[in-house]
Amino acid sequence: MEIILTIREPNDEFQRDLLALLAKHADRVRLDTDWNVERAARFYEELPARARRIVQGAVAGEGFVSAEELRLTPGASLRGHAGALRQTLERGARLGWWPDGLRAPVAPVGPGFGKVQGYRMPAELLEVFATALSADGQVSGPGDRSVAVD
Repeated sequence: MEIILTIREPNDEFQRDLLALLAKHADRVRLDTDWNVERAARFYEELPARARRIVQGAVAGEGFVSAEELRLTPGASLRGHAGALRQTLERGARLGWWPDGLRAPVAPVGPGFGKVQGYRMPAELLEVFATALSADGQVSGPGDRSVAVD
């Protein structure tokens, strides 16, 4: 038997009781904190076009898309591209599309404050997102550089 449980805003007493029960049976409990194809597809579908390009590029680039590949003109700003990634992740958790605390599928790469050098997707997420995007007709799989990301 598999039980999937979602509880929105539990009161303190309920939360303590539930956590105690789960701790008692910890050897049989598995937390669902992983990306799957359904979640990846939903995440991608909810993104605006500029943020979709980051995900597409990361999958096509075997986990990395450079800032230059994302710029429509040389030296153009990427400001505003990545904010939608965080907002969509937070909105999906709030609406119950995936568990709260699910890690972001792509992260900026750069020297710190200032312009990013690109975006990286962890290797273990590439196949999940490639499958999700292929259903949308966007990317056939990791490493497929024939996909335009403009």
